[in-house]
Amino acid sequence: MTEPIIIPFKERARSLIIQAAKAYSTLLGTDFIVSSNKFVYRKEYILRFEKKNFLHLTGVKTRLSAEHFYQKTIREKLTIYDFDCDSTSDLSNKVRRKLNALIDIGDFFECNLLFQEMFERNTVKCLIASTNKKYTLGFSGDEILWPKTLLNSNRLDPNKTISKYEILKNTRVTGGGSSQKLKKVI
Repeated sequence: MTEPIIIPFKERARSLIIQAAKAYSTLLGTDFIVSSNKFVYRKEYILRFEKKNFLHLTGVKTRLSAEHFYQKTIREKLTIYDFDCDSTSDLSNKVRRKLNALIDIGDFFECNLLFQEMFERNTVKCLIASTNKKYTLGFSGDEILWPKTLLNSNRLDPNKTISKYEILKNTRVTGGGSSQKLKKVI
């Protein structure tokens, strides 16, 4: 019987970060406009994913800029020396949970979602958060909102959740774009 191959945590993390970047890249260049007559604070929220937000969602630490980290990752040039996540600490568990959720982020808006306005969890405050019941994604900003946090499982307050909504997917391109109704849950 052969011994199982043990892959060091940072190597596994690197592989997951690359998978996650590929999933995340499918959301770039698109605004997701979420509206609901149940929303209290706004009629709609414009959710946008940009390269600079990817690093924060991974939970790893690095000396690279957020843009450079994303570029190295998407080109599969990221090395284990480009980021830090101690394999023996709580940080590794947090990173592992975030990366396992992040590899599925490309399909997030295809799921049946729940939303909560004015989401707060510990020190995190977001204008709106959404969950697919596997993880919760929180957004902050002004007119346009960017992903601010990625939490394991459904972290929304069940007394404040909104399950009736509509999502319009608006593709941003130079010289014009296209819009399509992605989902309507009523």
